[in-house]
Amino acid sequence: MTENLPLIKNLSLLITPQLLVAYAGATWDFHRYHYDSEFVKDKLNVEKPFVDGQMFGAIIAKHLIHNLGNDARILSMKLRYLSMVSIGESVNFEFDTINYRLAETNTILKLLINVTVEEREVLQPIEVEIMI
Repeated sequence: MTENLPLIKNLSLLITPQLLVAYAGATWDFHRYHYDSEFVKDKLNVEKPFVDGQMFGAIIAKHLIHNLGNDARILSMKLRYLSMVSIGESVNFEFDTINYRLAETNTILKLLINVTVEEREVLQPIEVEIMI
């Protein structure tokens, strides 16, 4: 019965220094591990700056609203991180509608989102409920 529901396109996103700086500017999170290669090598023994985990929630929210319209409202999102993502890696987001229900004049979609870098899972499958 999901054939009449809107299709949410999958997303592939290259993590760039510019993307991390833009996110830092939007959230006021200017911690050096998001942009300073020497800092992360010296202090954290990590090769490259890495993504703030909350950024994935923002990317998903923006993508869903872009695909479903400005009136879409996220009701819940459950994220659990499995591994770090660094500058230069491409992150793939696969969106599957697994359920839906009617609530008055709205439809509430239950989505499952898989997030990977190559074959590596980055997050546990993300559950999202969004009202359209």
